Amino acid sequence: VRRSFGTSGRRVGIVSSESQGWAPVVSGPIVVAALERVALLAGRPRATPRRVRHDLGGGGAGLAVVCEQLDRCRPGAGWRAMAESWLAAAEAGADRPQVTAPGLFGGLGGPVFAAWVLEPERPARATAIAPRVDDPRAGPELDLISGLTGTCTNLLGRAADPAAGAALRAGLAVLCRSAEPGVWTRSGLAHGVAGPLALLSLAFAAGLRVNGQRAAIERLIALLGEYRQDDAWGPNWRAGADSRAAHGSWCAGAPGIARALWLAGDALDDEATRALAVDALAAVLARPDRQRLVDRAPGLCHGLAGLLQVTVRFAHDTGDPRWGAAATRLTEELLVRHPTPGDAGPGLLDGAAGVILALLAATTATPPRWDRALLLA
Repeated sequence: VRRSFGTSGRRVGIVSSESQGWAPVVSGPIVVAALERVALLAGRPRATPRRVRHDLGGGGAGLAVVCEQLDRCRPGAGWRAMAESWLAAAEAGADRPQVTAPGLFGGLGGPVFAAWVLEPERPARATAIAPRVDDPRAGPELDLISGLTGTCTNLLGRAADPAAGAALRAGLAVLCRSAEPGVWTRSGLAHGVAGPLALLSLAFAAGLRVNGQRAAIERLIALLGEYRQDDAWGPNWRAGADSRAAHGSWCAGAPGIARALWLAGDALDDEATRALAVDALAAVLARPDRQRLVDRAPGLCHGLAGLLQVTVRFAHDTGDPRWGAAATRLTEELLVRHPTPGDAGPGLLDGAAGVILALLAATTATPPRWDRALLLA
């Protein structure tokens, strides 16, 4: 691990030319163990197939993203070439007549996002980033995983391009109109209200605004209030209108919702919303395993890696040392409970790639550009 990932002395980390403004939040001996796990899961750079599944969630686009992050952590070790190879294989897999959906995680948007991670100025396929700007009437057409929120997430990183910027604003306008009761049946970040809230907030903070955007953000915050179902530990949310409290995961539960609320509070300079976000994450971390319901899974979507990444983002944004301590505990739990990703496979959302990315974000000085796909930053 010292040879592969540059660990040395009392402070363990990976040197990167991008490290300004980003520092490890996890410290102590667990960092060495985390980087050993990264080395074990990643293996060595190697040849890739010429055509693979194209998707970001479990296919070649996600593998391109993790290889690129490994290259940023250890330049010159061969990971960049492997990232390019996985992206080429994913693009070949997407170049089929039956692959037409624009979605971020399962559709054509996956290779486009991976290309942005590898090189933000890299041209994108217009068919993958053109949003459907008619007014969808249901959440699935609007959500982050396969709908308009995910398409606009792709466009957000390319908004300096005039065509992409115009398409983004058209999509933002639709999402603003969706901020009404009855449109959304879920609360979480992947499929529910929190997804467009995070996106509209990130765009607003970046100066990418359309008429009614501030009001839409405020309405979505209020809609999340209707799903609240607090418990003994603090703020919590139901998964849907008539359901029980959601699992404490990035995709459906309080961690992702807390992050969306933080981004909204930050965009509007609303201290009450930021405070709610902090209280919500604190409640997640205080809940026992049987209430939190993510500790048995390793991945970003449903498991500990996703909770770790949310906690790491709060640690950087707030500067509060309790989040660094919490991230250290979560890293320990992830390594002890999940020595390997098990049967989840290599993918980004539920497999080894996501675990690697979360461990690197927590323990190295390399910024996690990749978590834009999760709408965490």
